[in-house]
Amino acid sequence: MIELVIQIVLLIVGFAILIKGSDIFVSGSSNIATILKIPTLIVGLTIVAFGTSAPEAAVSISSSIQGSNALAVSNVIGSNIFNILGIIGVCALLKELKLGENVLNKDMPFLLIVSLLVVGFILLSWDLTRIEGIVLLILIIGYTAHLVYTSKKSKGADFVEKPKFGIGRSIVYVVVGLAAIILGAQLVVNSSSYIAMACGMSETLVGLTIVAIGTSLPELVTS
Repeated sequence: MIELVIQIVLLIVGFAILIKGSDIFVSGSSNIATILKIPTLIVGLTIVAFGTSAPEAAVSISSSIQGSNALAVSNVIGSNIFNILGIIGVCALLKELKLGENVLNKDMPFLLIVSLLVVGFILLSWDLTRIEGIVLLILIIGYTAHLVYTSKKSKGADFVEKPKFGIGRSIVYVVVGLAAIILGAQLVVNSSSYIAMACGMSETLVGLTIVAIGTSLPELVTS
């Protein structure tokens, strides 16, 4: 019982380190981008967007390396469900959300297509191969490049914020942030796996619920 309580505390600590590490990493990376005169809009579409997803990526990658594939996949699926239903639901509850034409005509169809593609990959062999992983990575790189290209044509695309601090401090932020993300992910994976076994739950259930919600907190705060 004492060990279970310790693991729950470690899980909470892991989430806290993950979230703070993600925040520090985004701050450092964004500041380096502004020093390099990269437009604020581009920074938001790339560094900030990927940085807030760093907890999910770190936990899933760490889980996959350790052989906990159920936790890795369920975390991603659960996080996306929470993002779409939970975060959008909370935002819409607080204030009506107005969607632009690009979201309805481009982003939503792309989300639907890639979701169906992943389902199709899984149904083919109940597995995801390296080739299918490469296809998915090519799609995200292409989609991000498309977003950056089209955003350059919009108003304010050339606006660059002033750096908040120097390059040395920025690099320290990036390194510390990455270290915190890795450490937090390790704590979350180990603790959640122990909790799952101790409570007679599957890693899939833990990944879909506790881990998914915990790693989605940066998106909730950002939204």
